[in-house]
Amino acid sequence: MKASKRCRSQWSFAELQAFLSYKAPLMGCMTTRVHAHHTSQCCPKCGHCSKGNRPNAGLMMMCEVCGFQLHADLAAARNINLRTLLVWQDWMGTGALSVRPDVSYREVKAVYTELRWSTDTSLPL
Repeated sequence: MKASKRCRSQWSFAELQAFLSYKAPLMGCMTTRVHAHHTSQCCPKCGHCSKGNRPNAGLMMMCEVCGFQLHADLAAARNINLRTLLVWQDWMGTGALSVRPDVSYREVKAVYTELRWSTDTSLPL
């Protein structure tokens, strides 16, 4: 079983990104990369980011500020989606595509406030 885990961990995410970047324009879509740094430690509801949101580095993200609880992987996916929306919003406003949007912390918090997620995890994003 150890060998199969090793094979899966060597799968090339860069290769997937290259395929998506190549194929998306053919389908009339666009791709962008966003940093996934600390996404499982940030609350997708209020935006608070802290190591304390992941007690004992467990599977659940429990926000220290608002009390929101969600599986850490799902919280990370929602935060990546929010970061993608920020990149898109910055692109629409400036006309330039940037991996690090020129938005202030207050603007980020405003987007979190506007895009509150339902606590019902069965709903599609």
